[in-house]
Amino acid sequence: MIAGPLATSSIWSDLPGPCAAEQSDATIRYDQLADRWILTRPTLGKEAPYQLCVAVSATGDPTGAWYRYSFPYSFFPDYPKLAVWPDAYYTTFNMFAGGTTFSGGRVCAYDRTVMLAGTAATQQCK
Repeated sequence: MIAGPLATSSIWSDLPGPCAAEQSDATIRYDQLADRWILTRPTLGKEAPYQLCVAVSATGDPTGAWYRYSFPYSFFPDYPKLAVWPDAYYTTFNMFAGGTTFSGGRVCAYDRTVMLAGTAATQQCK
């Protein structure tokens, strides 16, 4: 074992906002094309805007630095499932209005190229 276990919120602990404070079901994927790790975790806020916290390791070493992002949603983004593709990181969700009423599925794409560089990222959702 190199490190751990660690609270996933520790990646965002030095930043203000819900990613540093909230706990939820984290998922982690390995981007073998770039030798990076991607961690996703929805916040558990009681009202919108809800957040999906996304962190991309700065190198192939997950114990080192991370590039951190927070993407807002009007509905709670439950059960996020991340897929790694050469053109983007794709995530699917079950969306819940008010955090409790199922309102359908959603898919979002994140700008993988800029996230790997640690610069400001955008998302496109459908």
